[in-house]
Amino acid sequence: MIGKRDDLKLILMSATINLELFKGYFEGAPVVQVPGRLFPIQLRYHPIKQFIAESEKKSHKIDPEPYVRILEVVQYSFS
Repeated sequence: MIGKRDDLKLILMSATINLELFKGYFEGAPVVQVPGRLFPIQLRYHPIKQFIAESEKKSHKIDPEPYVRILEVVQYSFS
């Protein structure tokens, strides 16, 4: 189509687009909405108290050894 219709512009957008903002930006360009399928959503979450208790058990320190090794390799490569 590009070779035959240089005036034709096709824009494909996400289903979560703000349609009014889109229409305003393209100044009255026609909008074709194609309905899609909806799939069931299963919500999973951890209660906040449980999350806090688990995070307190973990150490907040990061082991620097892997990063030091990477820096040594980089330094060796450029020296």
